[in-house]
Amino acid sequence: MASRQVCRIGDQGEGICFAHDTPQNFTTTFTTGSAVMFADGIQICVVGTIGTTTCGHHTRATTGSGLSGATDGAIHRVGDVGVVIEDERGTYTATTGSPSVDSL
Repeated sequence: MASRQVCRIGDQGEGICFAHDTPQNFTTTFTTGSAVMFADGIQICVVGTIGTTTCGHHTRATTGSGLSGATDGAIHRVGDVGVVIEDERGTYTATTGSPSVDSL
């Protein structure tokens, strides 16, 4: 079974935000990551990672997978999900990432 790509700072997810009068599609870009885990020299996203959306809200990664040696918690991967922080009124699915992990 092929492993899923890991999300890094700058990678993105797509979702729908219901914190508006009319639901809006958005792209979230991950802005925080692990202090000790990297892929392609970029910090890896973990559960709890924050993102900024194109609709003006913020997101938080809520699912991931534990990886042997991961010290910052479950790693957020392509296909994992998160929520819009503002009243959890929307979700996203991570869509971009890297297949490599430099260090754990």
